[in-house]
Amino acid sequence: MMPRVAVLDKQGLLIGSRQKSKLAKGDVECGDLPCDGSYRLKDGAFLPVGRGHGKPRNPPVSPYQALALLIRSVESGTPVPQECTDWADWYDEFGGAR
Repeated sequence: MMPRVAVLDKQGLLIGSRQKSKLAKGDVECGDLPCDGSYRLKDGAFLPVGRGHGKPRNPPVSPYQALALLIRSVESGTPVPQECTDWADWYDEFGGAR
């Protein structure tokens, strides 16, 4: 069976395919993926558009709210509120990149 080679647009979207008897340098096989622009070639693999890293979720509270809650807990001698811990966990995971 002849391999099915991807036809990509300028953004790397899979928009077509063609059968070739022999693969040439730079050809990428696309198997049975749909050629409707719903897959993008990235780092040698096809990924569904809208998937991958995605946008980081928003923090559970604003940094100002977390700071205010932390200050109040220090002043009153109570444990650190869960909202502060949740914000710190978010920051550790996403590094504040939004």
